[in-house]
Amino acid sequence: DQTNSNLTGILQWSLKQTDGTSPARPISEEDKKFLSNAWETMVRDEFKRVKIIAGVLKVPEDPATFRQQLNARRFDVLFLEHLSDDGTRLDKAKEEKREENRQEIEKHYLNMDSKQLQEAVCQRKQEALEELDDLVQLLD
Repeated sequence: DQTNSNLTGILQWSLKQTDGTSPARPISEEDKKFLSNAWETMVRDEFKRVKIIAGVLKVPEDPATFRQQLNARRFDVLFLEHLSDDGTRLDKAKEEKREENRQEIEKHYLNMDSKQLQEAVCQRKQEALEELDDLVQLLD
């Protein structure tokens, strides 16, 4: 599992910082930033995932309605792309890159024929429901 591997890496890094032969030193701002970023990229934000899933489930399946509502900015097409994430928080650079690609993503969906569009939206909704089921099982 990638998260366990990353956690092991952080533990090893932390242990190297104090080997027990010298007094512990205060953690530098740079090290705090490194640890904070490393931790945030590994932690699933369940609340954010549920919001994304809800956004995907609100996307209309009917191609005409999809196109009309997308053009009217009634939903965020990026919800359809967020599901491809593994649930870890995106770093700021990835978020900005995704935002820059918004027009390309919109174009991608708008250029699909009606059948392809409906299938793509239904597939994303199915993935969203499966992830929601996984999240609910974690709560049990």
